[in-house]
Amino acid sequence: MTIQTQTPHGLVTGDQTILSGIVGGATSFNGTFTITYVGTFSFTFAQAGPTESATANTGTSAGKQDTLGIGLGTIFPDFVLMPYVNSGYRSLQRALAMAGSPLFRTDNVELVVAHVSSVDPSVQVSITDVTASPNQLPVDLLEPLKVWERLSGSTDSFVEMTNLTYSGGLPSREQGERLFEWEWRTDGLYFVGSTNDVQIRLRYRAALADLTDGTSTVLIRGSQEALAFNAASLAAGARGSPLAQGWGADWDDAKDKLIAAVVRQQQFSPRRRQPYGQRRGVGPIF
Repeated sequence: MTIQTQTPHGLVTGDQTILSGIVGGATSFNGTFTITYVGTFSFTFAQAGPTESATANTGTSAGKQDTLGIGLGTIFPDFVLMPYVNSGYRSLQRALAMAGSPLFRTDNVELVVAHVSSVDPSVQVSITDVTASPNQLPVDLLEPLKVWERLSGSTDSFVEMTNLTYSGGLPSREQGERLFEWEWRTDGLYFVGSTNDVQIRLRYRAALADLTDGTSTVLIRGSQEALAFNAASLAAGARGSPLAQGWGADWDDAKDKLIAAVVRQQQFSPRRRQPYGQRRGVGPIF
């Protein structure tokens, strides 16, 4: 038997609930049943009697019950908790990205920058979210990290371009056969342009997709505890619970440990100390 509810039922597979007031046949639809989760607004249970039809839009579900039939209530179902969970998920992504985690790096995205119609130093070309498909920015792009180029349609090796985002921006010059430089501004990749169609290879920092429900895969390894503490803290704080502060501290502690793990991993990367340069006009000291 499948039950459709008008509001989120908050039950999970294995929970017990009491159904009552269902009419349209015998009373086999009513009673205490162990349910199987189907969706936010539906669940199933094993019908006690023979197959029969019920009248639509009748009956009630008492919510979650314990094994003795005592109501436990539906306190925080998915539709209440998921915004809190995703808030912590995004916060943790930002913290780990700032610590240098490679988790959010995406590489080898290839796009084509169309050629300019005429050589003009005042012209610039761009790739943005609204550029005609398939040459628009990826929807999960937060910030480009590196860009390479080669002539479109060729099998040449990609050559890394110069990032001028933090170096004064693009120069004013006539377009040539290649792009050479790029700048990231107003959520778009900008170029001086080229007299040829140029294929670029893009490496960027990506945002993880939000979690949708309790079955979603969490893509940050070992973050379940941190996300649980954050969601509990936010949910409790929204209702004035004194437990919110303690859970908030647990969230900070769990988050800090994940960040520390990322930093420690980078400490094992080889680093070569830069030698002291010989100052001009000063000879070696013996």
